[in-house]
Amino acid sequence: MNRAVGTRTTGKPGRRPYGNQAPSLTLGVAPVSFSDDRVRIGRIAPETREHLRDLRREHGQTHAFRFDSRSEMIVNIGVKPDTEPMGDVEEVDVEEHLLLLAEAIGNQLRHWVSGRRKILRRFRPMVCLGSHDRLLTKAAKDVGVESPDLRLDVVAKWSFDLRLLSSPDANEPPYLGLLVDVGTSNVIDLPVSELLDMKLDLVGCYIGAPGEEGDRNGISRIRLLGRVTKVVDKTLLIDDVRDGSDITRVDAADVMVEARQETLDAVTHALYPSKADQALSKLRRLRAPYLSGKGKLQRITQMVDGLNGSARAASDKSLNLCFGGGLSVEFGPLLDQSSPRFPQLIGTNRPPMLFGASGHNQHTQPDHGIRQHGPFQYAHNTVNDPTVVVLCNRTVRGRMEQFAKSLRDGIGGGNGLFTGGMVGKFRLTNMRFHFVEVNADTGQGYAEAVGRSLEELPQVPALALVQVREEHKRIVAPDNPYYVAKSRFMRSGVPVQAVRLETIDNTRGRVYSLNNLALAAYAKVGGIPWVISAPGVATHELVIGIGSTEVGGRRLGGRTRYVGITTLFQGDGRYLVWETTREATFEDYPQALLDSLRKSIRFVQAQNKWESGDNVRLVFHVYKPLKRVEIKTVKQLVEEMLGDYLVEFSFLDVSHYHPYQVFDLGQRGVPYGSYESRRPATKGVYVPVRGTAMLLAPHTALLQLVGPREVKTWAQGMPRPLLLELHRDSDFADLTYLVRQAFHFSFMSWRSFFPSHEPVTILYSRWIANMLGNLRAIPDWDGSGLRHMRDRRAMWFL
Repeated sequence: MNRAVGTRTTGKPGRRPYGNQAPSLTLGVAPVSFSDDRVRIGRIAPETREHLRDLRREHGQTHAFRFDSRSEMIVNIGVKPDTEPMGDVEEVDVEEHLLLLAEAIGNQLRHWVSGRRKILRRFRPMVCLGSHDRLLTKAAKDVGVESPDLRLDVVAKWSFDLRLLSSPDANEPPYLGLLVDVGTSNVIDLPVSELLDMKLDLVGCYIGAPGEEGDRNGISRIRLLGRVTKVVDKTLLIDDVRDGSDITRVDAADVMVEARQETLDAVTHALYPSKADQALSKLRRLRAPYLSGKGKLQRITQMVDGLNGSARAASDKSLNLCFGGGLSVEFGPLLDQSSPRFPQLIGTNRPPMLFGASGHNQHTQPDHGIRQHGPFQYAHNTVNDPTVVVLCNRTVRGRMEQFAKSLRDGIGGGNGLFTGGMVGKFRLTNMRFHFVEVNADTGQGYAEAVGRSLEELPQVPALALVQVREEHKRIVAPDNPYYVAKSRFMRSGVPVQAVRLETIDNTRGRVYSLNNLALAAYAKVGGIPWVISAPGVATHELVIGIGSTEVGGRRLGGRTRYVGITTLFQGDGRYLVWETTREATFEDYPQALLDSLRKSIRFVQAQNKWESGDNVRLVFHVYKPLKRVEIKTVKQLVEEMLGDYLVEFSFLDVSHYHPYQVFDLGQRGVPYGSYESRRPATKGVYVPVRGTAMLLAPHTALLQLVGPREVKTWAQGMPRPLLLELHRDSDFADLTYLVRQAFHFSFMSWRSFFPSHEPVTILYSRWIANMLGNLRAIPDWDGSGLRHMRDRRAMWFL
């Protein structure tokens, strides 16, 4: 059994400690085994850049090809037992050519699937639809629909990927693993013309034409063409088309609608008006086993067994995994902790946090720490009697007054969570409100109200509380009431906290909404709710987070990617957030990163009184792998600035998008009251506890940040861990240290008392990029408000 430091076990469901070591973890990887240690391959010298593509096109039915950068040759293998390789043939060790064998296995899987299932994506990973599980059809029949329309359905969606993996034992060679996943996919194969006959309103929906088979880069069910703006007879007028497209109208009979859940629900109601609600409720229950941990693991295991069974059958319709020279393939059982190949586990612990007037009181739960001791060094907060502008629609004034009073003075419930309100909980002396009514629910109406509020007050308010509506999210930034109000307030140095009308009107869970809103508001007026206590190290350390988001009113074209930058540093045994206001377009972000580094280094150098010869470490958390030229530029800048110091670097890619899944067979789940079913339910079955971490390879790790308690409902599905990959140009390579550090940073978000699903280095950076990207679309935004936010240390983007 793998062992890790600093852990213990407990029998309570959902409460196993961080880094749990009970032997119940399973990694969703089926190791690939071969019948022989040797295999016959062929080598072909490439004649043109298209040579590899041409070989695959002409001989893909009989051979698998791959370019081998070690020999700069195209290597190949026959994918049938009696097929010889092409070119110069030789016998080699299997373990030296695992990537070629992965190509051959993937090639055979595609051929086997293509005749019986719809392929959505052909490579890395291959994704296809199931052919047997028709969940909506079954749900409709179960509730009394005699002949459901098979063109409307929900089916299983499978993915298959082959990866080269490392063994925990450095002396063992890498091995090949098959990663299988299952979920569900909506299917609406009815032409839009039929949907119009059903009187469905498709304005605002995206439509597309069927994708073309044979695209090596992958195909989707439909290739989206644009968004419907108007319907004239059976002709659709569309906008938001792809860049370079001049299509403005299409025939409704030639296209299908994007199969979003709300569209599937609408079509279901149109087809089965008296049975739709029952069928959709039944569908949710039928869908759950494909998304939840226990059901997903059971189906993946059955699929791996089914692949092996088909390969052994050796019929014309079976999966052929016997290659040239007689080499055969088999998939082993999914890796669990009894396997010597199971990754080494990393023990993690919830970090201690600091609170109280002096900043020395410790607690591991932020809400309890603030209630018991007050926020971190609250006596030093310069804003203890804040004036708050409250902007609200004139028809909401009374409800907004009640909500504001509850925010200030508190309410009962929640075991005393918010009885003292923001004033009592965060140790303020008072909190004054100035109400201003919005006369028109438009961007211009909000802009006029902001102007009046600033004219009426004798001094700049500490915060603006702006009432918005859920429907405002659909309004693009130039006219969006929230962004218009935020831009006007921030130009005067006033951070903004939005409050949705739906939140004001919803009394269920109000104590929790007020609690989190007060936390974010306190941080926006310059307060520090808590900090992470970190063991002192002999190295000055800065952690720079780079996150991104796309902003724009379009999906298919015209969107701009923005990048945000957040800097944390360690001082006096604490991690502190410093620079949080940098953003740039994707094209300009390298220069923005260098500018931010210069400012951060100079500030922290003076703050912590660095001396010549000190050790300095820069850790980068990035949303995408940095290019080597970017790393080289960063290193050159830092070395020029810090020539008198011993500098080391780490570049850590942090990603949600990967094929790895971890299951905890000992996790029985967490009981909770289901709002949907109105009765007790269990969530998070087989979900590893938050903080479970493991080393997949010397430079790769997994970190689970959504555990059974963080899963919201039984229907949410199986959360994936974060994938952390350390760039090979990193000087500091202690991945265990870096994983624990990233875990600790997930406890530093001040938007909510709950820990976040990402480290704040990435999370804050993405929020900054999204907020400033939208503010840039406001006509009179000039960025001057950021200087005010930085001077006040206001966390304006929460």
